[in-house]
Amino acid sequence: MKAGLSLGVDLGGTSLRLCWASGNEIVKRATLPSIPWRELGARLKGRGMRLSRVAVGAKGLWEPRHKSSLAGQLRKIAPKAYAFSDMELTHLAAFRGEPGILIIAGTGSSALGCNGRRWARAGGLGPLLGDEGSGFWIGREALRHPTLKRLWPRSKALELAHAERPVAAIASLAPRVLDRARRDEAARRLIRQAAADAARLAQQLKRELWPQGGRPRVAMHGGLFRDSFFRLHFLERLTRLGLEPAIPSSLSPEAAAALLADEVLERFSRMERQ
Repeated sequence: MKAGLSLGVDLGGTSLRLCWASGNEIVKRATLPSIPWRELGARLKGRGMRLSRVAVGAKGLWEPRHKSSLAGQLRKIAPKAYAFSDMELTHLAAFRGEPGILIIAGTGSSALGCNGRRWARAGGLGPLLGDEGSGFWIGREALRHPTLKRLWPRSKALELAHAERPVAAIASLAPRVLDRARRDEAARRLIRQAAADAARLAQQLKRELWPQGGRPRVAMHGGLFRDSFFRLHFLERLTRLGLEPAIPSSLSPEAAAALLADEVLERFSRMERQ
């Protein structure tokens, strides 16, 4: 491939997504099985690419020392290299470097906000300490509910508690509860509570990052937001909290990493974290 290409990488728990761009034009995409982030530099080097820039968002890449380590690996294949967490890269894709709050509601739940000067996180504590407003929380509460638990065989809770991946297994019950919410008041209350809990993550970041007031935009990411009932109640709660939904971005995380300007990525990488 010719010189001058930028490579954007979204390294998640399941897939490794790659996007090559020349200027403002995407020239190639690829999706591969996921690998540990520590192996990414060697994997990309082995593809024999000539690049001017690499920008990566990787799952589990939060520590500054780990980001520095990965960026050092990437500079062996490109003179400019940026390393972010996958959540930071998703924020970049949603807001293109501008301020805003990203809410993720899927198997788990978390939030990441940026006010243009610094970052802050909320949620993301996992099933033991958090995950309110997530698919896992919905599945767990349904299994505990005196009527909703009847949607499954009596042995279902015990089976899921001892599954190989219990969190994902319990979260897989959420679609049935979401469907049930259209005609069942108990399920409806559960979904309303989950939507309210997800919106409260945005409220927490608004208070922390915009203490003098303001109306930050909120972007939605994750499987629960694909459900119209959950999304409706989440948006209603946002309005009550004085928050504004963002217009959905057309950029995927890997495309954002490939297409955004160097100055945006540079400013993002130097921003203060909390």
